[in-house]
Amino acid sequence: MNFKKKALLPAIAMVLVSVIALTGVSYAWFTMSNEATVNELALDVKVAEGMQISVDGASWKSNLTNDDITSNLTGYQGNVNQIPATQVVPVSSPCTVDADGHLVMFYGSIVDGKLVTEAVSDVKGTEGNYYAFDLFFNMTAAKTLKLDAGSYVSASNGAQTNYAARVAFIYLGAADTGLAAQALKTSQGTMIWEPAATKHTASAVAANNAINNTKVDYKGVDAESTDFDMVNGGAAVTTTAIGETAEGATNTATTLFSFAKGINKVRVYIWLEGQDVDCLNDISGNKFNTFFKFTQA
Repeated sequence: MNFKKKALLPAIAMVLVSVIALTGVSYAWFTMSNEATVNELALDVKVAEGMQISVDGASWKSNLTNDDITSNLTGYQGNVNQIPATQVVPVSSPCTVDADGHLVMFYGSIVDGKLVTEAVSDVKGTEGNYYAFDLFFNMTAAKTLKLDAGSYVSASNGAQTNYAARVAFIYLGAADTGLAAQALKTSQGTMIWEPAATKHTASAVAANNAINNTKVDYKGVDAESTDFDMVNGGAAVTTTAIGETAEGATNTATTLFSFAKGINKVRVYIWLEGQDVDCLNDISGNKFNTFFKFTQA
């Protein structure tokens, strides 16, 4: 009997080690301070020849810059354009979309060793902890929208800054006029892109929470809590990892949505995912350099 009890001890110890390891993954949120931020958005959006893109469904271009979006922060009624003026800090999403076409988001912070989470919503303008804005595509025929090769979300220093970045593309449908397209808010589909999905910070690797060249699954926060634990809570999130060059740009065109003829609306979110194993102090202190290139087929 004593032998059996002793034999069980290593097995129990291994289970405890596994639980501790998993729990460690859930508390990846980096330290909240003025230094632990990712500042500013340098954004460029380009479409293939023959396509037109807009920030409001009324004024059309072949390319958009950060200025085009920030100048439209007070744009059409109902827009959610949110470009933080000072800093981006970690939030988490189960990557579900509410009835008004908004990505569900939660802000988290570590209090007495526990993850405390609270629901947050798009606040529009220069406040908020993440980026949100709408894009409109004027299609002369039904086509497939693709995120083209050469797109990226990188750091201003070209290093580890955005290893915890996420991008959500939410298709909100199509309409015949810009005014009608502005009012679209029912999700027709969502694609969650995880840039640098298989690249990890030195700290995450050292803590045995990640192995380079391997994508790590996670659970996004899905409820307010004063004692959130990824092992016992949260929602499993499926992200798309797109093939990348050594410099971090996509190396293949990836299908996003099937567009209808007319003005199609896509809502975009860019955030730092607190539940990512790489959301550590290693990634703080730099800018988002973001380039989206869209094509049709």
